[in-house]
Amino acid sequence: MENSGAGEKRSHTSLLISVLLAVAAIVVLRSAWICDDAWISFRTVDNLVNGHGLTWNVAERVQGFTNPLWTLVMSLLYLFSGELYYTCIALSLIATLVAIGIMMRRVSISPQAAVLGVVILLCSKSFVDYSTSGLENPLTHLLIALFVAVFFSSKGMKERVFWLSLIAALGMFSRLDTSLLYGPALAYAVWQGGLKRQIPYAILGLTPFLLWEMFAIIYYGFPLPNTYYAKLHTGIPFGDMLEQGLLYHVDSLRIDPLTLLVILVSFIVLVHGRKWGQLPLASGIALYLIYILYIGGDFMSGRFFAAPLLMAALLISRCDFSSVRTGIWVPLGIVLLFGLIAPRSPLMAGFSYGAEGEKSISPTGIADERGHYFQNAGLINRIRNQNKEQDEPATEGRSYRTGGEMVRVIGSIGREGFKAGPEVYVIDANGLTDPLLARLPAIQRESWRVGHYVRRIPIGYIETLKTGISQIQDTALAEYYEVLCSITRGEVWSLNRFGDILQMNLGAFDDLLDNYRRPARLLVNYSQIHAVKAPGTVWNAAGNFVIEREGIRIDLDSVCYSPTLEVSVDYNDVYVVEFLLADSVVSEATVRGIRSRGLNVYRVNVNPGARESGYNAIEIRPSDGDGLYSVGHVKLLETPLR
Repeated sequence: MENSGAGEKRSHTSLLISVLLAVAAIVVLRSAWICDDAWISFRTVDNLVNGHGLTWNVAERVQGFTNPLWTLVMSLLYLFSGELYYTCIALSLIATLVAIGIMMRRVSISPQAAVLGVVILLCSKSFVDYSTSGLENPLTHLLIALFVAVFFSSKGMKERVFWLSLIAALGMFSRLDTSLLYGPALAYAVWQGGLKRQIPYAILGLTPFLLWEMFAIIYYGFPLPNTYYAKLHTGIPFGDMLEQGLLYHVDSLRIDPLTLLVILVSFIVLVHGRKWGQLPLASGIALYLIYILYIGGDFMSGRFFAAPLLMAALLISRCDFSSVRTGIWVPLGIVLLFGLIAPRSPLMAGFSYGAEGEKSISPTGIADERGHYFQNAGLINRIRNQNKEQDEPATEGRSYRTGGEMVRVIGSIGREGFKAGPEVYVIDANGLTDPLLARLPAIQRESWRVGHYVRRIPIGYIETLKTGISQIQDTALAEYYEVLCSITRGEVWSLNRFGDILQMNLGAFDDLLDNYRRPARLLVNYSQIHAVKAPGTVWNAAGNFVIEREGIRIDLDSVCYSPTLEVSVDYNDVYVVEFLLADSVVSEATVRGIRSRGLNVYRVNVNPGARESGYNAIEIRPSDGDGLYSVGHVKLLETPLR
């Protein structure tokens, strides 16, 4: 009878797990989507499968992705499927369901606790949104679930340390900053088993990550992805980044309150229940939350909270609710209530999601990324639209293949960059995939959006890329770029290249960037800026001059008496135009942008006194706008505007 009862209990548990997994699959698939940033990695995937190496632009070796393991797994699947969108969603769904299955089977201490853990995850917008999206989150979730399961397992100490190290290594291989989540628990396990005895097993487990780092240094020349330099070396004050990190937390509480509340409850449960054995895992969560503050959060609402939320749910699933008077029902009801009344509940969202306010970007620069792309990139909408790609970036990207211009500056590099194909050299204005721009400071000081740190493209850089001959005007920067090219384009096994790699990583060439680390007025000659740009040209297109608050000075060949100047500037800013003679202002005018996209073209009249005295320089300086300033062209005219 006991065996029969035990078998019946196992049968009921298996049925419960099957039902919960089915519900999870429905919730995830209803919200499934692919974000624009995923296509950054996918361009590398496509290049690798087609024999161009792990590259963004095939001409140079740059790690433009932050998720090596995810990129390699996707490459393997793409090799057989020949398709990325559905392949990625299928992989994401499988990884998510396996993670949930591990929580129910290997981590939760009772079916009731398992139910609560699953409901927490499915009511969290952060977790559901990034259970797909094309980013590495599903793989991160799977590895976190495995890590926690091993941490609480009864394995022998040596075996436990090895497996914890191996899973942590794969986690860091997938995304380096997850080391903060794994680190405290791994360190505790090593210390608990004795440092001398356990360190060899820890090092053995970390081998996959260590091998990747060796490969990255040899192949790319740097141990960290290019995005590290682009996003964490911007020149933006730390206080501003910290404030942005706080806003990221506030944004999550506003549209997805359950996620941060569950993380907070996991700490309360630990302290109240004196579950000190969970402290190493909780410490990992705390470190990761501090890290989110430090980096200013992200522009994708909730994305960075998905992993700590999962770890918190795993800890809560270890609670024994049999001793609680109300059992599982009160906490379960509270979770469901929060999940249902949340402004953008994943349980309530359908195919119309993103058609209204969800698509907007908040004043903080943080966006509901799924809402922004779901109408075109959501699974259910893609099926309803019979798999037609209707988004503008894909159309723009395809046009680059036949446009004849082999070097393009793109501000949103995901779909556009992927669709442009490997023949087009894509310059990312944010520096994420560009080795030189990533090491220059961001141009926005007063107005900037987290994760989007636009760089000023050095004069002559585009011409250098087109011709292969250095035409960068700043001699120090040209010298720096020459060393960088040795690393990213030179013979991989060259001894001189390895010398450059060592010196570059030790900061030996950093002083060559001093001019670019100080906000400065851009200096150009008239011959460089007089080529006319068409109205509507994208503000940071090739050939335009992206400027900072200090503006741009155009030196004329001689004293000029032209009564009228034609100038093109970005559409949504205000600019002051000054005419100078011997560095004294002899005429001044203000140009106010109109609400149309791209460059606007204006004619500026010179006052009568300046026409008589003449002028030998022109300065253009932004006085108001969005912080993204540019000048297309400046052309002297013979007659004033009538």
